[in-house]
Amino acid sequence: MQLLKIRLDKIDQVDDDFQKLCNSFSEIRWGLVSKDFIGVNINKYARLCGIARPFGIVIEYDDFRNIPKDTRHSFVKQTRKFVGIVDDVDVWVTNEISDQLIPREKVREAPEVHIAGLCIKTEGDDIKALIAKRNSDRKLFPSMYEGCGGQLKYSESFVEGVKRHFSREMHIDVDVIESIYSLYKIEVPGEPLIPGIRFLCKYIDGTPKSKNHTEVKWVSKDELIKIPSSKFIPGLKEEFINFLDKFIDRNL
Repeated sequence: MQLLKIRLDKIDQVDDDFQKLCNSFSEIRWGLVSKDFIGVNINKYARLCGIARPFGIVIEYDDFRNIPKDTRHSFVKQTRKFVGIVDDVDVWVTNEISDQLIPREKVREAPEVHIAGLCIKTEGDDIKALIAKRNSDRKLFPSMYEGCGGQLKYSESFVEGVKRHFSREMHIDVDVIESIYSLYKIEVPGEPLIPGIRFLCKYIDGTPKSKNHTEVKWVSKDELIKIPSSKFIPGLKEEFINFLDKFIDRNL
């Protein structure tokens, strides 16, 4: 950390000196790796300087996992692809570089995306909804009712992700009704925004249970309506009822 701070301070000093001497020299570029610049590292160093052009700072993540807080620069983590280097390279880049339009062949973004499902089961004309109360020690929405979901895995479809979460967390198999869905987002102060998509699902098999919830139960639509909205993740009760109404309308 201290080594990186020294290097960033030196970059600031050089940039300031060049600015004072000649404005045309202000567009200087930097690529930082901590290893000796020999062999493959010369190639990597050249690539880092290349994406820093015409200005900005690029730092190899494997060499500097943490960025000093007392610096005037703001960094974003990216995964870059370089010609001549087999593996992807994780880097820190300054905002002026991260904001550039970059073809997908040259950068691999890794945003966190969530998927979720609200499950129903039909017994003749009777329809029940599955709700689960989160454990009280959960960081987000403790002791509130929800459906089931979580992070989407790399190279996984929305439907595959929903089925996986129900299978592993609730121990049941479901079908995903792809035509009934909604978009949502998770916003926590000081944390990156997480986009998500939620589907209505139909129960197939299994006994619902979860170690991450104190209560997992089936309720009728009337019972669902009677539970106060404050006991659910914000907006979820109303969304569940909306999903149920759409399902009923399509199956009359």
